[in-house]
Amino acid sequence: MKKILSLIIMASLSVGVYAQDARSAMNNILDGYTLPIFVAFMLAGIVLGLAQQWDNIIDKDNRGTRKDGLFALAWYVGYALVAAIVVTAVKSAISGISLQV
Repeated sequence: MKKILSLIIMASLSVGVYAQDARSAMNNILDGYTLPIFVAFMLAGIVLGLAQQWDNIIDKDNRGTRKDGLFALAWYVGYALVAAIVVTAVKSAISGISLQV
């Protein structure tokens, strides 16, 4: 009886510790990927904006489109910033999940 009781106590303690270890491991993974994802979204926005608006930015045909090209680039960067903020908010929500068994 004493062995069975100690086995039950040991099993219940190890499950609780495992849940906390899983949560800390998940948080470490999410923390490690948040900054690279944020930077990737920002760089993708800048590269995409430059690629699509390059002719307007350099005012290729002297039509006075430089300002329009720069504003369009700012919109691309703004959308990338919003996407990165959403990813960061989702990471924060996931890391706040309580794992208990």
